[in-house]
Amino acid sequence: MIRFLNKILVSTPLMGTDATFDKSVIMIYEESINHVAGVILNKPNITTVNEVFRIKGFKTTEFRRDKLFMGGPVNHDHVMLLHSDEWKSNNTLMLGNGYAITSDHIMLDKFYLGDRPKFWRMICGVSLWTPDQLEMEIKRKYWMILDNAKKEMIQEPKWARQWQLSVDQVSQQTIDKFFN
Repeated sequence: MIRFLNKILVSTPLMGTDATFDKSVIMIYEESINHVAGVILNKPNITTVNEVFRIKGFKTTEFRRDKLFMGGPVNHDHVMLLHSDEWKSNNTLMLGNGYAITSDHIMLDKFYLGDRPKFWRMICGVSLWTPDQLEMEIKRKYWMILDNAKKEMIQEPKWARQWQLSVDQVSQQTIDKFFN
């Protein structure tokens, strides 16, 4: 059985025409006997973070250029924050790899008041699989697994480059395993 927690899934060209997962980079943040959960790092939504604040009743224009990212096809109305682990709120899940995921109403209050992590990406929705389903997709070569993603790739501000940076890192990881 493959362990997925804190790994990065990088879609391969075999993913085909699935617009959600084509050229996707996904950070796995939770694994249990029932499911594997992750968030897509590189698919911006048409909505901005500013719009999230407006919908929640805040008056701000500070985040009008910050994109809201689509974390996956499940639970589109659910807003989470992937962020560096020096910051936390009431419902923060520390991932143990320098990052954390927070999902609570207090995080928006904290943001509004200027209390923010060094790195953050606001995300709506998640990607979910059963463990067997994800293993089958990997065997079919829909996904490559990146074990130790570099911080620069995860925090890449040009989201369109994240997939290529991930492919490069998986390639280097494969070469390193082959020669070591």
